Order: sequence, then C-alpha cells, then structure tokens
Amino acid sequence: MGNNGEYKDVCWVCEGWRAGEIGWGVESGIGGDEDPVYAHLSHEGYKSLFLPSKNEFKSIRMVPPNAFQYFFSIDGNQIHAVDQPFERARELAYEVDAKD
Repeated sequence: MGNNGEYKDVCWVCEGWRAGEIGWGVESGIGGDEDPVYAHLSHEGYKSLFLPSKNEFKSIRMVPPNAFQYFFSIDGNQIHAVDQPFERARELAYEVDAKD
C-alpha cells in the first residue's frame, strides 16, 4: 500500500492480498431470491460486480489485507447486509443499469 492509502498495482501477493468470498444471501439481508444482485467494493472503485444466482449470489475476489468498504445493490438501490456495520454513502459512487 502506498503512503496515501491507495493500493499499488505491483504484486497482490507481496501486498498480502487474499481470496475472499463476497456473497449475498438470506442470512445477509432482506432475502435471497433477488436478481440481479451486485456487490460494490471500495478497492475496485465501487464498480458493479454481478453476483449470479446460479452461484448462490457469491463470487471469489482478491481482497486487500486490511479492512475495505462495500455494499450491495438490487434494482439500483443501495442495500446493506443486516449483520454488518452500516453507514449510507452520502453520494453514490456508481451507477447501476437494472435492465442489464
């Protein structure tokens, strides 16, 4: 990680990144049958990450060694997992086209 807190594009292994499961489910929020479901990760610039229902709304991603922020979106609405700390973003840093 650089001095300003941003991640370098040098070596994920050298910086201590690891594989992490990102998922949405019945135990995580308001249901489990919504589709499409997207995850938005701070270290990926909050870009939409589609979580396919055939994979139980899960995806394996490389995640940084320290804490990072994330949220889910369903039908263009920002949703959080009820079992996680939550603070609504003041400005949404993404745009979701729910018709895709």
